[in-house]
Amino acid sequence: MTGQHTRTNPHNPLPPEVAQGFEHIAAEEAAATARRIEIAKRARPTQEERDLDLEMALLGRMPAADASDLRERASVLKAQQLERLQVEDTPYPASYADRTPMEFEPPAPTDTQFWAADWNWFASPAFSVRGLADGIHFSGKKTSDSGSLQFYNYGVKSRYGISHDRIPPSATGRWRSAPQVELFGRLLTYTGAYDIFSGDCWSKCWIVRRQTLTQHLFGPSGPVPTVIGEAVDVQNIFHEENRHADREFRLPGTQPMPSVVVNRIFGGLTVWAELEVRFDIQLEGTAFHWIYPSDVLLRMFQWPLLPNA
Repeated sequence: MTGQHTRTNPHNPLPPEVAQGFEHIAAEEAAATARRIEIAKRARPTQEERDLDLEMALLGRMPAADASDLRERASVLKAQQLERLQVEDTPYPASYADRTPMEFEPPAPTDTQFWAADWNWFASPAFSVRGLADGIHFSGKKTSDSGSLQFYNYGVKSRYGISHDRIPPSATGRWRSAPQVELFGRLLTYTGAYDIFSGDCWSKCWIVRRQTLTQHLFGPSGPVPTVIGEAVDVQNIFHEENRHADREFRLPGTQPMPSVVVNRIFGGLTVWAELEVRFDIQLEGTAFHWIYPSDVLLRMFQWPLLPNA
């Protein structure tokens, strides 16, 4: 991610150890995302391989010596392709989810909302993002400049907290967190047509909506971020390939975040929530992704934690 910016709620700032905990969780997720991107890149042909495919199509018209050199190059590139597809396994991080819940008897609360703490917005080059009084604004256009697969994104992560004394009692020992956001604006995509010279043309986009609930338990060396609930929704809005046409998507306005039901909360500790709304983009060949004709507006709100029947 590039172009990151942060805004903090002065009435409810995020404690440093909680911010570090979310950064730890984000680092694990970023490592997994980088791994998926690397695998996707390795699986796609490089520009050199595309050029070779074009030359191979003309193999029958070449002199014998040139054909022999071409076959040798093809063998070398094939070996390189197989080598880059070899991906080493990485260990999973240690889990703290097996700890026993503490006794929990909160007083009757008067306000059961998650209070906003901060917002962190980001955008790949070619896209820009601004935090204004009415919400977060995204703008920009990225035109593919390569026959190889390219990845871009823009979005927001926001954090909220509900202190232990404001958590409502639950007869079932379960709680439900169901925030909503608003998304306004339009996106435009385009792909060229496939041909032997330029290869595939892709323009793909997914909206990723994630809610993560954590508490910071006491560990041997300080607070330990522990995920007590998480839900992710991935919506594909563009999956265009070689159509030689454009397509528009209108954002829906009110948009529910994936809800989370938790069946244990550790007593005496704040419950922290992180919401993420992210647009993931893939471009290849002749293609573009355009926030058009004006900004995309994202609005995020506080919401209550509810007992779950």
